[in-house]
Amino acid sequence: MINHENQLYRKIIKNTEQLSRSQKIVASYVLENGREVAFMTAQELADKVGVSLATVVRTAVSMGFGSYQNLRDKLKDIIKTTSNPTWQELEESWSKPYKEDYFETVVRENMEALKSLLTSARSTSISKAVDLIDSADSIYIIGSRSSRAPALSLYYAFQQFTRNANLLATMGEDDLYENLLRIGSRDVLVAISNGYPYYAMQTIKAVQFVSEKGIPVILLTDHPANPCIISSRIVILVPACKGHFSLVPLNTVLESFVVGLGMRHSDRSVDKLRALWQILIDNGITLGKENINE
Repeated sequence: MINHENQLYRKIIKNTEQLSRSQKIVASYVLENGREVAFMTAQELADKVGVSLATVVRTAVSMGFGSYQNLRDKLKDIIKTTSNPTWQELEESWSKPYKEDYFETVVRENMEALKSLLTSARSTSISKAVDLIDSADSIYIIGSRSSRAPALSLYYAFQQFTRNANLLATMGEDDLYENLLRIGSRDVLVAISNGYPYYAMQTIKAVQFVSEKGIPVILLTDHPANPCIISSRIVILVPACKGHFSLVPLNTVLESFVVGLGMRHSDRSVDKLRALWQILIDNGITLGKENINE
């Protein structure tokens, strides 16, 4: 598996000698950010490195890939063959012998997973996703099975300062389609589909259904083999934590949605949160700060 990756990158390096200066900039970015380029359009890559669209296309051809799309396909193939199934990682985390305290190991592995999120391409995708969410009339969120808890968490967070967040019911297909029919062309669907290769069929069907209606979909997934990708406008690949099953990387991306959206409407968000807190205190649902002994 690793050999396939090495062969592809050796091919790129071998052909860089004949490239022009601007084409070498493109090739260099591909070498350093291959997993992100796999999900970037040619125009997005051109904008990212500051060259023309034609230069990106010519670079892919000059490197021997025939087309930019073929280059992306090769990069996606590498991701598929070098990524472990999420549930496989969960099983491995239970069976492998730990040479140190397992708590420390889990913390270190989570930290590495978070570091892997810090790429410019992923940051751009998250920013575009927040733009789309912010401009939507209504926000619909879906997540089934292992993705249900993150979906519920995102819905709850959005509810704190917006009035247009909706969590799609996933108890049965009759309820699902009844809710999907309410989504309009000015709305957006945020789909969380994790757990490669065991993706929930309800989420797949929901994404395909709304996409066919022309409704934009923001997909968060852990693997480029997810069938929802072809029906989604924005795809944010959240790599699985190496060594154990973890929701930390996914929840971090979701938190960035909440922070980004909240910052754009900070005054309204703060006022709504303060009003909510006071209602909860007045009705005996939560404690107020004055009731905490510090």
